[in-house]
Amino acid sequence: MSDFAVGNTVRLKCGGPLMSVGAVTGSAGDEDGVLVKCDWTDKTDKPQSVVYRQEQIELDDGSVGGFFAG
Repeated sequence: MSDFAVGNTVRLKCGGPLMSVGAVTGSAGDEDGVLVKCDWTDKTDKPQSVVYRQEQIELDDGSVGGFFAG
């Protein structure tokens, strides 16, 4: 079971833009583990999407808005 659900706001643990969870696949017992598809728009408002392992991201706590330097 994942801590992430579609629609959650997340960010990479190492920094970057806020993203929205678009899909969650897999499980902890799978070879690849839990994979989370993250969606966001870049600085030019172009939609972006990438899949991360759940260990790479964290739920947004609301302390950072939008893009940030990191």
